[in-house]
Amino acid sequence: MKDVQKYYQLAIEASKIIEWLPEVILSQWQVETAHFTSNNFLKNNNIAGQTWQTYMPLSIKGSARPKGEGGFYIKYANPVDGYVNFIEKNPRYSKVKNFKTAEEQFKEIAKQGWATAPNYAKTLLSVHNSNIKKGIYKIDK
Repeated sequence: MKDVQKYYQLAIEASKIIEWLPEVILSQWQVETAHFTSNNFLKNNNIAGQTWQTYMPLSIKGSARPKGEGGFYIKYANPVDGYVNFIEKNPRYSKVKNFKTAEEQFKEIAKQGWATAPNYAKTLLSVHNSNIKKGIYKIDK
């Protein structure tokens, strides 16, 4: 729980920059990193599965993605900075901040193609609801 609280505080800071709800950011981080235990997160400081591209410096080329996906992850010096930078530079997600509830933001993230999983928004919402039940954060109704 202590690590989740630490990452929630970091999500609050990221929220100030990208203007997404901090609980949305934390829930997404939890899903994308298998609750901060995935090899990609541990090896590459990559909090959201961003893929390295050939136009990028070799110095940030991380470990190989799963065979079915191909390519390589980006390796970041700081996972939160990498995530924020990705959101800021990717116009596909620019409208997420216009939605006022976590559920609406989850749907927009999924609609814009963050993940290929067909139930990505529902998965994010499930983690979000679990976080509320565990008291990680409270939501004013």
